[in-house]
Amino acid sequence: MTLLSHSFESTMLSSADYNTETKELTVTFSGGKSYTYVDVDKSDWEDLVTAKSAGKHFNGIKSRLSMKK
Repeated sequence: MTLLSHSFESTMLSSADYNTETKELTVTFSGGKSYTYVDVDKSDWEDLVTAKSAGKHFNGIKSRLSMKK
């Protein structure tokens, strides 16, 4: 298993972790709450961590992500 982690300098997002094996993305918001999304492509992870604005990018993709129950 490979777990990729990234910290953001963002008013919305604090950090994100991506499990390359399970394709789960866990996003931690600046307020401290974390949510895990399933079946996330690695390209979505790469785009998120390289985006000029991580918060805006996440808002643009979250509607097509499935939250883990």
